This record gives sequence, C-alpha cells and structure tokens, in this order.
Amino acid sequence: MSLRILAISDAHGAKDMLRKVLDVVIDVDAIVFCGDAAPYSNPNDVDYLFDELERKGVKSFVVPGNMDNPRAYLGKQSSIVEVIHERVAVYRGYSFIGIGGSTPTPFRTVFELSEDHIGKVLDKLWIEAAKRGPVIVVSHTPPYGTACDLAQGSMHVGSQALRKFIEDKVPLLCLCGHIHESRAVDRVGATTIVNPGPLRKGFYALVYIEGFEVPRVELRKL
Repeated sequence: MSLRILAISDAHGAKDMLRKVLDVVIDVDAIVFCGDAAPYSNPNDVDYLFDELERKGVKSFVVPGNMDNPRAYLGKQSSIVEVIHERVAVYRGYSFIGIGGSTPTPFRTVFELSEDHIGKVLDKLWIEAAKRGPVIVVSHTPPYGTACDLAQGSMHVGSQALRKFIEDKVPLLCLCGHIHESRAVDRVGATTIVNPGPLRKGFYALVYIEGFEVPRVELRKL
C-alpha cells in the first residue's frame, strides 16, 4: 500500500500557475488542494480549480479556504474531484478527512470556524475514518505550534483544536496551507505536517507514503 500525493494550496485565483504545476507534475496517484482557490476580489470564483483538476484526470480531494465562499464548492463533486469538507473519503486504502475554512482572523474573512466546531467535526470524522485505513487530514488551517503556522515568522496562529486532535488521535499525515510564509515540513509526535506554501507563487509539495509511514516530502517550486 503506497500513495504519491501532489499537495497544493492557496492559489488565490492564479489559474495559469495551477495549470503549469498540473502539467509539470505527472507521476502522482492523488492531488490534494488545501483551500483558497478564490482570488481576493471574488470568493465565488473557484470553478477554474475544478475545471483544471478534471482536465488533469487524477483523483483529487479539496477543501475550501477562509477566502472561499464554501457554497461555491457545492455541487462540484465528481468521480475525479471530491469536496471533503467535514467528510470522509477513502482512496487506495487511506482515509482522507477534511476541514476547510480557518480559525477566526482579525480580518473577518469569508469562511471562519470556531475551535470548538473544528474539534467536534474532526472527532466525529475520526470515528468513521480510523476504521477504514490510515488517516490523512486535509485542513486549510495548520495545527498550532508548528513550523507550518508561523505568521510573520514569529507568531503561531494555527488551530489549537487541530493540534489537540493530532496529539490525541495520531493521524498519519496532515496537509494544510493558509499561512503563506510558513512553507514547511514538521511533525507533531508521529504525524507528519506539510504546508506546501502558496501555489500562486509556484510552490507545491510531493508527499510519498509507504504503508503507515511518510518517508519523504519534497517542497518544490516552479
């Protein structure tokens, strides 16, 4: 059992950059998009993400970000692209659980969730997911207190509920985004945390999974 994942996040309307990355990366089993497809000016402009992922034809899992209107993701489900916000999806023996949006920000962005809500959703999803295979968390916001949630290089702004969930349940992997300047790979206990950085700047990650291990993560840039 193995999986090669292209992890991307925070496109913010960069349609050409998304197409370039999808054209460059050819040897993956799945694509994970961790939110913020919409440009800053229009939270509903996310159709291009689904169009490009459908064109690519590789199984994809997506969640909305805090700059996305989550309603714009409704009705986009297909055999190729699955919206997994507050859902479980199983693929090639691995359970993907999704939580979009972010914790509250000073900017009052489009899609924000309380820590309490995030924690309750993740705990509920775990009950189903853990029975069906090693768990991969797809979250827009990163877990608190890691190299992946440092705003301006000095302040941890990730989700404490997500951090607690990871400490308690120990999923295999957490893919996230949101904090553009915290492109990094880190660990919380035995769980690998990956923030691939903003796709709009050409950043992406390749994540290699073998059984119950994540032996390699490559942070890349076009």
